[in-house]
Amino acid sequence: MTTTTKPSEKELTDYYRKIEKALRCSAETKKKILFDLKSNIAEYLDEYPEAEMSDIINHFCLLYTSDAADD
Repeated sequence: MTTTTKPSEKELTDYYRKIEKALRCSAETKKKILFDLKSNIAEYLDEYPEAEMSDIINHFCLLYTSDAADD
């Protein structure tokens, strides 16, 4: 039997921070994007309570760049 692991608040917070850091837009636009993303992820987790972090990343297709890309 396989168990699923719902994303922790820390995992989600880290994900949001990485996305925020990767966004190249105004602070106002970042704020709107992150607000919408957080709302959409909360709705997704309500609908799919067994979703894992990988499911969220795959569903929303928001990949962030690594810190190395800023070098």
